Formats: sequence, C-alpha cells, structure tokens
Amino acid sequence: MTSEKALEKSWLTKIEKVFVGRKIVKVELLSAKETDDMDWNGRAVTFQLDNGVRFYPSADDEGNDCGSLFTTAKDLPIVPKF
Repeated sequence: MTSEKALEKSWLTKIEKVFVGRKIVKVELLSAKETDDMDWNGRAVTFQLDNGVRFYPSADDEGNDCGSLFTTAKDLPIVPKF
C-alpha cells in the first residue's frame, strides 16, 4: 500500500468511528460568538450528532473561514454560509 493510500485509509477509519451509525439530532448556525472566536467573516451551518459531536464546513482545512456545503439533494444542492 502506498503511503498516500495508507493515509487515506487512516483518515477514513477515524472519520467512520465518529460518523457511521450516528443520527443528526440538531441543525443550527454557529453562534456569533463562535464565529468571532474563529475570526470568521460568516456563519456556517452546524450539525450535532447523537454522541454530542458537532461538525460544520470550513473554507479550507486550516479553518480560515466558514464554508458552504454541497449536497446531491435536488431541492437543496447547496447549504450556503451566512
């Protein structure tokens, strides 16, 4: 296995442990305080899972700003940042 494939597998294993089999129990926008604390220019949608984990889109993996979320839903192809 190449090092790139090993890295992908490692990340997927971590991600699966957090997300697979979980239920989204709450959808809301990040609070103004959370947005200010991250020095972001907008507010992103956040999802809370039944295990208490929250997740939300970022513009990049360094967390430089909030991001939009693209979907395959016909009636909701994008969840914008606010």
